[in-house]
Amino acid sequence: MWNQVLDSQNEEEFEQAWAFFEVLYNEKSDVISYIRRTWLPFKERIVKAWTDKCIHFGNRVSSRAKGAHSKLKKYLQVSTGDLHEVKNKIYLAIENEFNEIKTQLLSERIRIAHQSNISFFKELVTHVSAYAMKELVKQYEMMRHGTKQPTCTGHFLASMGLPCAHRMIQ
Repeated sequence: MWNQVLDSQNEEEFEQAWAFFEVLYNEKSDVISYIRRTWLPFKERIVKAWTDKCIHFGNRVSSRAKGAHSKLKKYLQVSTGDLHEVKNKIYLAIENEFNEIKTQLLSERIRIAHQSNISFFKELVTHVSAYAMKELVKQYEMMRHGTKQPTCTGHFLASMGLPCAHRMIQ
């Protein structure tokens, strides 16, 4: 039920989901008050109704930040060192990460996924990342099979920076 609250597509849906949650768990007032105190003040940062209004490319967790922090710690190796040494190691970490990303992007331009090889995308296929193509193909399939939402919420475009099935039809 908590996931339904978090997955609310708009503010009205959020209010309904939260009201239902409160009714469902009304005997557990400690849980309700904990959520109200601890999580609801941050609803704009955790509920889709708000998070899908800003571009995040599908990243909704902090694990990427944790991964980047871990990678940086490997380059630093020790917690001591002068500022010059730390700066050089951070520079090296960023330079290597940049080169890895560049190599991956070049490889994606050469290798085209089978499901992306659609004439609708012929101008895009070598100009966007494999991840973006995968997301576009999902929207294309929803457009083709008529499984898209009845009305466009604008969330996909706002959060991914890519056209949704509704825009593809247009």
